[in-house]
Amino acid sequence: SAVVEVMVMTTRIFEFVTDPAQLPRLEEAIAEGAYYGMQTFDQHLLQLFSDGEISLRDALATATNPHDFRVSLRGLGLAAG
Repeated sequence: SAVVEVMVMTTRIFEFVTDPAQLPRLEEAIAEGAYYGMQTFDQHLLQLFSDGEISLRDALATATNPHDFRVSLRGLGLAAG
């Protein structure tokens, strides 16, 4: 399965991309942008794991931050970690 991060150029995203001081908040804006069809790489990994398309081992090996990924799993009741 392919894992993708999706960012849509909303006004908020434009402001974050064009203002270097805001750039660190870009991932947060993507994570909160589901209404616009946005998703982070790890959100998509979480969905693929939840759907049974990838294993936990593969998800953790690919996650941008395995610790945070495990925390997300526990928060959703998907795995103890």
